[in-house]
Amino acid sequence: MTGNKNVLKGNDLLERQLEVYLQEQIVSGVLQEGDRLLSERAIGKMFNASGVAIHKAMRQFIDQGILEKVPRKGTFIK
Repeated sequence: MTGNKNVLKGNDLLERQLEVYLQEQIVSGVLQEGDRLLSERAIGKMFNASGVAIHKAMRQFIDQGILEKVPRKGTFIK
């Protein structure tokens, strides 16, 4: 059986879907610098993913400087 190494699975796929979603929202002007994102729970429902998976994916964007998490306020476009 031959496998395709380019196929995204699990968290990699979720991270890519979230990345595309954020890019589309920013390019279309729906989200701008300083805007607050939906809660992780709401995003999880949109992507049919667990809160843990969404949290991990968003953590990647926070680490990359794309998002900023402010305690008790939310996650914002940086």
